[in-house]
Amino acid sequence: METTETKFRNHISIVIERFGTIFIGIVIVLAGSALDDLKEILKHMDNLKEHLADEFAGASLFLVLFLIALFWQLRRWAKTYISIQGQAIVIEKNTWNRKVQTIGIKHISNVNLSQNILEMMLGTCTVKLDTDSFSTADDTDVKLVLKKEKAEWFRQTVFAIMESEGNRSGAEVYAQDANHQTESGAYKETDGITDEENGKNITETTVTANVNDMIWHGVFAINLFAVLLAVGGIGGSVSKLLSGIQEGISGQNILEIISGWAVAFFIGATAVWDTVKDFIKYYQYQVTRKSDKIYISYGLLKKVSYVIPVKRIHGVTVRQTWIARIFKRYRVELINVGMGDDDEEKDAFFLLYQSRADVIEKMQKLLPEFAEAIELPMQRQKKSVILLKAIPAVIWAVILLAADQLAKEIIGAHFLWINLVCAGGWLVVLVILAGGYVTDAFACDKKSLAVSSGVFGRETTYMHYPQIQYFSVNQNIVAKKLRVVKGNAYLLASASDSRHDLPYMPEEAVEELKEYLLAR
Repeated sequence: METTETKFRNHISIVIERFGTIFIGIVIVLAGSALDDLKEILKHMDNLKEHLADEFAGASLFLVLFLIALFWQLRRWAKTYISIQGQAIVIEKNTWNRKVQTIGIKHISNVNLSQNILEMMLGTCTVKLDTDSFSTADDTDVKLVLKKEKAEWFRQTVFAIMESEGNRSGAEVYAQDANHQTESGAYKETDGITDEENGKNITETTVTANVNDMIWHGVFAINLFAVLLAVGGIGGSVSKLLSGIQEGISGQNILEIISGWAVAFFIGATAVWDTVKDFIKYYQYQVTRKSDKIYISYGLLKKVSYVIPVKRIHGVTVRQTWIARIFKRYRVELINVGMGDDDEEKDAFFLLYQSRADVIEKMQKLLPEFAEAIELPMQRQKKSVILLKAIPAVIWAVILLAADQLAKEIIGAHFLWINLVCAGGWLVVLVILAGGYVTDAFACDKKSLAVSSGVFGRETTYMHYPQIQYFSVNQNIVAKKLRVVKGNAYLLASASDSRHDLPYMPEEAVEELKEYLLAR
């Protein structure tokens, strides 16, 4: 596909986004300093002229530094050009030194759009480009700020060029995307599109989440630690209130009660926010499969739009929190370079919490490439693995017993609470080891590998062999006697998704897995 070189800049609002946060921070610091100076001026009115001169000098210095920084950001914006040249995106910066960044379009993993509140007001959005690179998997390779119309044009042009390497030309792909897209940005349903690689007819499908889905998703996403903190904080504040009433109300203990309740409210609000945030963050959640791409959009205060080529999906993760595990609900996430590599994009879900039957049904429509893998029967670890789990339990028991004796020697008394703390610590170790033994599992066939891990919650990752970068195994003396092996499988993804632990597997299963990997 021939591409005419057209240079363009970021939208000028990128200066505000880059400089605004720093500016606000400086203003807050200076405002605090000014208040302190005002107190001094009021105390020493006789030296008013001298104090005002000092304040004017400080304000002038700040203004000069502000203007210099603003000028630098404006110059940086004015001297930075973006262009699409053939099969590459070129970003050229001509500030003090000339710097040219060239990104091969064929290596792009996805092009994501997002809008914060300021960008919604200005009609702009942030464009994020990620490439299939192990070294940059934890960071977005390129961030641009463009008008929304230009951002959509840029994204569709990039994908058209990517598609032009196949059977169709980039112009044909671009035209098809334009014809399917409505004014609202949603995509019309079609009768069906043939996935030539897998020989399947994939009907264009859209899955949306309603208010009820969002509420239940928030409930199942509750963090156990946050709940325990909330219960502990509220319980402590109630205890403080009751003890204050028994001792008699006074000015001092009223302040203590109020402060205790304030802390409890803050901790409790954290647990409530874990439920509410997902309704706000994933408002109007929508997933669409169209041809060989996945379209994901959601957001209220910040709108996000992902477009992910299916061939760039390196795995699928099915997660359960402790409460979701009790009620047998599951959420699905995609493993792809660029999905959730920024802090604000963590937990960029593919499917929100729902029953296993619903997950399988939607996966068959949206991502049939991984639907069969999700239905693989998981194999628990052999009972003999309990002996391996007992080794760290014994080691921790010895460490905690030594700590118990040392604490008693230092304190000089045999306090009951020392014994309770050490016993509680060992009990936690036992729960973690037992939970890991029950949860850890694996499954594999000629196409896919699945591994499961967790303690209270559960995380199961499904991988196709071509997407596995490499895997390693290890076997200690005891494991060798028991004829079991454990290890790690590595995918091309961000650090949090790249390494996946393989539980203890029979030696024959590991040999079978090696054959599947070599035959990919």
